[in-house]
Amino acid sequence: MKIETKTKNKAQLIAELNELKSRIAELEEYKARCEQKEALGQSEEQFMNLLPASDDANLLIEGQTLTEYMEMYKIVMNSSIAGHFILKDYKLLYANPRMHKLFGYEPGEMVGKLTALDLVVKEDHKIAKRNIALRKKGVQVPEYELRGQRKDKSVFYGLVLGSIIRYQGEQAIFGTVIDITACKLAEQKLLQSNRQLE
Repeated sequence: MKIETKTKNKAQLIAELNELKSRIAELEEYKARCEQKEALGQSEEQFMNLLPASDDANLLIEGQTLTEYMEMYKIVMNSSIAGHFILKDYKLLYANPRMHKLFGYEPGEMVGKLTALDLVVKEDHKIAKRNIALRKKGVQVPEYELRGQRKDKSVFYGLVLGSIIRYQGEQAIFGTVIDITACKLAEQKLLQSNRQLE
């Protein structure tokens, strides 16, 4: 039995990641509302009135409990093929399993211990610092490429996307990293072949 796999291009992956980032921002907002509900001791009905009115913005699937919804959120994050992280003042506050694997760390070795700059080659620190600063000012930064540095000091090409979110009541950056090394190497090989043909 042959299993067909669908190859997605960079634009499709970016579109999917942007959709996921939007969904995660909605979940963070929902989580903050949940915390508000608990703090205020509101009834479930009063709490549901805090949710956005449009069908597209509603976060709960009909009949789904908050616990079920949060479990679904964890499954999405834990099974993602992209590295996802939350960053505040350069410090990693969250990293999903793929982020650990991408950078060669064991669970528990990254969060609260590493900064964004620990995960980027020194030559690309300026790019990372500039984009983090712009995001903190509220500027929408398009996706960008930089070279990630793994625990063993090996390097890979990464496509980075991010946006500002509220995390534990404070401003933070939710980011996504995709390993694009295979694409970059193929691109370099193609350029080299074109030069040889000239």
